[in-house]
Amino acid sequence: FHPEGSMGMLHVFDSYRRQGLGEKLERYDILTALSRNMIPYCHVFFSNEASLALQRKLGLSEGEKPVWWLWKD
Repeated sequence: FHPEGSMGMLHVFDSYRRQGLGEKLERYDILTALSRNMIPYCHVFFSNEASLALQRKLGLSEGEKPVWWLWKD
């Protein structure tokens, strides 16, 4: 979890995809957040269809407005 409460980055290497590992890992994070009385949420790029599908499968929904992260190097 990041300091602001969002779930951290999830990456499953190609050779391990399509085995349900991402779903199991994220489901664990969701249950952990709920047990801490937190609202489970994450940020997903619009173009990441596989991740968006996983979020929907796990019962998460898209926010009403997009979130933009800006930083200066």
